[in-house]
Amino acid sequence: MIKSAINNTGPDQVTSFIKSLSKHNIEQFTATGGKIYCGTVGPNEALVMPFDWVWTERAGDVGDCLGVKIAFFLSSDEEAMISVNRWLISCRKQNQFLLNATEVITEQNAD
Repeated sequence: MIKSAINNTGPDQVTSFIKSLSKHNIEQFTATGGKIYCGTVGPNEALVMPFDWVWTERAGDVGDCLGVKIAFFLSSDEEAMISVNRWLISCRKQNQFLLNATEVITEQNAD
């Protein structure tokens, strides 16, 4: 996961890092403890990513591509949601949608 190898950085730097990935950069990243996973999703399939993972996507060069992204939160994601919120706030990139979702999950888990 990128968070383990890139410290003291914000969402803009993570985005730049992902866009700059070359074979050499990937080898260097994994050699320093970073982890990268690849997956393929076909027709009528879904890929569910852990809440606090950073991910990017690419559509193949052949055929048409139509997809839907859906955000959903599980009660078990509360700790990760709080951690990500703190990180975004510290980077001055607060996300109101995530803050609201975290409040709802926290209230539900309190019951």
